[in-house]
Amino acid sequence: LDTNLLGIFCTNISLCASNIDLVNRLKLQAWEDPGLKIPNMLALLEHIQKQIDGYLPVNDQMVVIDIDGFNQINELLGHDYGDTILQLVVDRIREVVGEGVFFARIGADAFAILGNTSCCTPDKLKSLSTMRVKTPDGERELSFSIGITRMDPLAGNASTQLRNAVVAVKRAKGEGIGQIVRYSPEIGDETRERIRLLSHLKEAVAEDKLFLMFQPQVRISDRKAFSCEALLRWKTDDGQFVPPDRFIPLAEQGGLIAP
Repeated sequence: LDTNLLGIFCTNISLCASNIDLVNRLKLQAWEDPGLKIPNMLALLEHIQKQIDGYLPVNDQMVVIDIDGFNQINELLGHDYGDTILQLVVDRIREVVGEGVFFARIGADAFAILGNTSCCTPDKLKSLSTMRVKTPDGERELSFSIGITRMDPLAGNASTQLRNAVVAVKRAKGEGIGQIVRYSPEIGDETRERIRLLSHLKEAVAEDKLFLMFQPQVRISDRKAFSCEALLRWKTDDGQFVPPDRFIPLAEQGGLIAP
């Protein structure tokens, strides 16, 4: 018996086993959120794609849940407390939707639920729209914006399906706190148009293409101008005016009001 050859063989087997273990650990880190120990967005997209490709049964719908005002919670109470809030939210979602769903974290304060309609009924989602948690300075009520999209293997790839749900939740946040919005093609078209217009508005601000017009205020008694209003106007390169009631709300939402 060649003990040297046997030693080399055993060493190679040990290295292979170590490599397999390393690959498994890297794979777990790639697909799992390290803080909450739940699947991440990469794992969600892969799960959706497997459904589209026919390797898994197709779920009825996807729900995206976004915590309203989470940035302010982090700023006021600290990131450690924010992490505690996230864990409480995870526990609450699991309690409400139960088993039989694919549940993932897809952003700093956003989660996705992939499941059948029975797991995420309107009543269950309504109960998820608010929850109370204990804070160092007493109880605090959290609210959630919720977007829903119907899962359709013919509606596009995994990224498209997720984007539809995210579009719905952004629409919900635009309507106020604790709102629930179901995605539709019309909502998708409106959102894409708003994104396009906001992009053009940012360019117009950067290139100093917005300008002032002055509207006089006239006294009725002698018909003399005594003051004026300064009104912001935006004319596109093709000579068309964009109405203020379209671009002012966009400026507010896009953080452009101060500039």
